[in-house]
This record gives sequence, C-alpha cells and structure tokens, in this order.
Amino acid sequence: MQGMKDSDSLVRRESARALGEIGAPEAVPALIEVLEKEPQSRHSDVALLALHKISGQKYPADPAQWRAWWSRR
Repeated sequence: MQGMKDSDSLVRRESARALGEIGAPEAVPALIEVLEKEPQSRHSDVALLALHKISGQKYPADPAQWRAWWSRR
C-alpha cells in the first residue's frame, strides 16, 4: 500500500491496479481517497476498477457512496 502515496502517478496507478487484482480490502479507504482527491484522472479510473474488484459492487466514482458502503460492511 506504500505505493498509493508515491509522488509518481504511474506508481500510484499501478499500486491501485495491483491492490484490486489481489482483492486487498485494507486498501479500500485509500482507494476511496483517490476518488475524492483526484477525480476525473486516470488514477481515479484505476482506483474505481480496483474498488469494483474488491467489493463486487458497481457504484460510480462517488466517494460518498463508497464511504457509505464501507461503513456498512
């Protein structure tokens, strides 16, 4: 998860992709933060795909919806 905070956007993007592939639920808060801080970015697109893979949910890129889902788990 260290890569999610890297200054290089490629490293952050690939970290999000990898976390989604391995299904790391501990990454959900960091992925939601990406949706909030970097909307309409490639990194946000990858974070959303990772959230879909981890959660099995298909919410849009709305951080509030994802936070609500996460709090209900």
